[in-house]
Parts: sequence; C-alpha cells; structure tokens
Amino acid sequence: MRGIEAAQTYLLMPHIGQVIAIFRLLGLGYEKYEKIPVVNVVYNEKISDDLVNNLVQVGTGEGKSLVMAITACIFALSEVDVNCSCYSEVLSMRDKNDFAPGFRALGIEERIQYGSFNTLCEQLLNEQCNGREKVRDTIVTNQSALAVVDTSARIRPKVLLIDEKGVFLSDKLYDGVYTSSVYLKGSSIKTLLDTLW
Repeated sequence: MRGIEAAQTYLLMPHIGQVIAIFRLLGLGYEKYEKIPVVNVVYNEKISDDLVNNLVQVGTGEGKSLVMAITACIFALSEVDVNCSCYSEVLSMRDKNDFAPGFRALGIEERIQYGSFNTLCEQLLNEQCNGREKVRDTIVTNQSALAVVDTSARIRPKVLLIDEKGVFLSDKLYDGVYTSSVYLKGSSIKTLLDTLW
C-alpha cells in the first residue's frame, strides 16, 4: 500500500476520526432516544432498518482513500456491490491499484468498482444492455422496435461512495445533462444527411 514500503514491521492504527467516519458511512449509531414522560424511562429506537444516506467530511491528507477502501471492503463482504467515484479517472485508478491487493486477498475485487463519475454512469446505464449498440442496431437493420431486454435477473444491492462531493454537486455534474450518442457511419447515412441538408 502507498506509504508503507519501509514500515512493514510497524503496527499501523487508524485515527479515531477515520474509525468514526467508517462507522457513520456504515450507518452505525443512528438511534433516536425517547423519554416516556410519566415514568421518566429513557429508551432508544432505531431510526431505520435500511442504510441511512450519509455525508462524511474527511480533509485532504486525513486518509479519505483509506476510509473509502475499508468501507467498500465491509460492504463488499456483506454481498453489496460498491462504486467508489471521484472526479478524476487518474485518482480513481491510483486508489484502485493501491488497494487491489487487499481486495484480492479478501476475494471481493469484482464487487468494488473505482472510476470517474462519467465512467460509473456509463457502467450503470449499460448494466442491463448497451443502449448505444441497441439504438445503432435498430437503425442499421431498419427495425421499428427494440427487442425487450430481460430485466428479471436480480442484481445485488449497490452503494455509491463519492470522493469530492463538491465536484459531484457542482453545476457541471449534478445539474448537467448526460448526452448519450451513437456514431453511425456508412454510405446510406451520408446519403440521408446529404438529402436532409
């Protein structure tokens, strides 16, 4: 792992802030405390049996990549597919390569995906079928309807871990429009375009 080359003999312990961040991302600690007024009895109640959405801020240099990797491992070991998303493909691949030996050792490498926001959107949109190929095939073969895709196959639950939420929530990504297009090439397409223009 990054930064551990010469320190193989030392016991590395996580910072308490990292542990708390992991616990919050896993939804631990979400209880509501109620008091029965007449008898002054305090009891706690779980807010939800489902995973609660969370926002955890881990500053630069405080082990954000490690927090995401450990959280991803716990989810993956619980039979959940994990997408770790970042604005930069380079940073995503760096983190994926840094933690790949650990993922492989746990046998969960195929359940954890790293990538940029755009890459993970493409994977999610094309999970059942490749929409671009379907549209291209429909146009090229002059079909009037698309074949029905079998969506009955149950996929595992998914979790999205976002690095740099500020970039994700920016106008460019969050408010932006995703444009999926198909590139068609051929003499019939050229003739069609010449006729239209």
